[in-house]
Amino acid sequence: MAEEGEKELTHWFKHLLGTLESMALGDLSRNFHLPALPAELQQLEPEFNTTLAGLRNMLQREQEKNKTFLNLGHLILLSVDESLKVSLINHRGAELFGLPEEELMEKNWLDLLDPTGSKPGTRAFLLTLQGENKITSASFETFIQTPNRGERTIVWNIAGSKNGHTGSGHLFFAGEDVTESRKLIEEATASEEKYRTLVETMDEGVMTVDNADIIRFVNKKYCEITGYPAEFLIGKNATELLLDNTYKSQLQKVISEREKGDSSQYEVPVRISSGDTKWLLISGCPLYDKKGEVVGSIGIHTDITLRKEIENELIAAKEIAEESSRVKETFFANMSHEIRTPMNGIVGLTNLLSKTALNAKQQEYLKAIQKSSSHLLVIIDDILDFSKIEAGKLELNIIRMDLFDLIDNAIKIMAFKAEEKGLILENHIDGKIPRYVMGDPVRINQILTNLLSNSVKFTESGKVRLAAMLKCRKGDDLVLQFEINDTGIGIPEAMQKKVFESFIQANSGIMGRYGGTGLGLSIVKGLVTRHEGEISLKSAENEGTTVTFTLNLVASSDDQTQLEAKAVKEEKPLRIKVLVAEDNPINQLLIKEVLKHWECVTEVVENGLGVVQRMEENDYDLVLMDIQMPEMNGLEATRYIRTRLNARKAQIPVIALTAQATQKEKQSCFEAGVNDYITKPFETLTLYNMIVKHLYETGKPQTSSLK
Repeated sequence: MAEEGEKELTHWFKHLLGTLESMALGDLSRNFHLPALPAELQQLEPEFNTTLAGLRNMLQREQEKNKTFLNLGHLILLSVDESLKVSLINHRGAELFGLPEEELMEKNWLDLLDPTGSKPGTRAFLLTLQGENKITSASFETFIQTPNRGERTIVWNIAGSKNGHTGSGHLFFAGEDVTESRKLIEEATASEEKYRTLVETMDEGVMTVDNADIIRFVNKKYCEITGYPAEFLIGKNATELLLDNTYKSQLQKVISEREKGDSSQYEVPVRISSGDTKWLLISGCPLYDKKGEVVGSIGIHTDITLRKEIENELIAAKEIAEESSRVKETFFANMSHEIRTPMNGIVGLTNLLSKTALNAKQQEYLKAIQKSSSHLLVIIDDILDFSKIEAGKLELNIIRMDLFDLIDNAIKIMAFKAEEKGLILENHIDGKIPRYVMGDPVRINQILTNLLSNSVKFTESGKVRLAAMLKCRKGDDLVLQFEINDTGIGIPEAMQKKVFESFIQANSGIMGRYGGTGLGLSIVKGLVTRHEGEISLKSAENEGTTVTFTLNLVASSDDQTQLEAKAVKEEKPLRIKVLVAEDNPINQLLIKEVLKHWECVTEVVENGLGVVQRMEENDYDLVLMDIQMPEMNGLEATRYIRTRLNARKAQIPVIALTAQATQKEKQSCFEAGVNDYITKPFETLTLYNMIVKHLYETGKPQTSSLK
């Protein structure tokens, strides 16, 4: 009997422990009943009932605390009993299934997860867990169709045990809704794949490096450009592997800038696998981590080797062209100097000779010499102007000028030739054109005289007419249109589009019959273009030609008589002391004769050293300075006068008298300190007026009787 009573008591205590466990883990609203106590313990039943009631109250308070705690997080928490019925669920779980917590209690967990029975795998998995006789932990994923939010992806973590006292057990589920995060991951994966595909298929090389310049990624195109496989490049130092020492310092600067977050673009030569060099254009920017810190850089690499080769060829061609232009410019300048120097003697001495008593035959010969000299000077000027226009170095000297007087002078210059041929020479000026305008009178006169000269030259009978019209005016801005008509030989239609090109004449017989270089119209077109104008022509063989051109000028705001002093028209005695620097004996003879005619005291030296020595020893009113001379040239001598002599002598007027006719030479003269510049051959009256102008400006001469 004692043995049977002990077994009964043991069974009762196991039942008690199971009941307590169920109370702790299950729903406290359920009633738990113990079997009748063994006879030996019946007297203790009231105490047991009181104790159970106390435990129930204590567990209820703890359960309420746990429910509050369970509802604080974002996890879905629930437990099921041994029959897989829900015994506990939090608010998140109720929201997931769209039912009140009370309705979810006692529902079968499998029916909640798989209400249609379409997921046998899930059921089998849970039943396996439920049937295991040990502590269990596992995780799995389910797709739940919710009433309000559609299908959701839930990842469950499971923990459970078999009760060792009653044979019953509970499973605990912690679920996390990963629908949104999975979607983001899928999108990110798809996006990453898309961009990876894009990078791999780009026609540009892509490389990423870390802050230590270690290569972390290269795409297929970069490997094609350099010839290195990706597995060889990854992990290598980019600078050390690919660049020469010359460019390493440049890249170190770029890397430093990249660490500061700066982007840049640069060109570098890269060593490729074959040992050759390729030029790459690299567009780089920094790479950031999640904290916003720079962890490296990414570069887009474009193969510009062919472009660099073309650039180098263009640079070489440009240098050759520039050198050719310099050689040509030097040639023209030297040619001008060498021709103008003897021409100065010829023109000057023939002018002096014309003022002496000559018989008729001598006068005839002299006129022939003067005509040939003038023709030669025109050819020289044409060649020099052409070279300046072609080099883009022709500058306009914009001043206030009398346009009517300029047109009238151009007509007068041609009048003698027209009269010799029996031609009528007419001109017409639109009354709407202002008399005074801002422009380059020398170049405009050159345009008019060149075109008029052509018309007179190629017209055997009839007339030549110049007309000036106002085409457009906006404020002081003027567009003037000029027309020059003739009744000459005309130009064949096939040649009309070419006559403005260099060295072109209408036919091979023109040069033999009429002479000329074929540069005249080319120069005229260049001068018109410099005035922002246009030029064209219409012509018919044996009927004549009409040349039309426009000039953009500006009306002068002051239409009064020009403020500049009028040039002296008559040469009077100067009676000044002049120092002449000239190394050519014929030109020495010429300038001495000219100055003698003006009753000047003249001293001649052959170079700049002679000028310096005479200036230190004597006083002069004026220096006429040649530029190209041996030992010390005119520029050096002028600078010496301006900087080394005393204040009074340093102010003496210096006029450059030179055979160099280029703008560069003229600028050099003024920079050296000359007061004015005249080109050989010179007109004596022009030189006279220049001397008078500068003697008055400086308050000199002390010895002059000039009135």
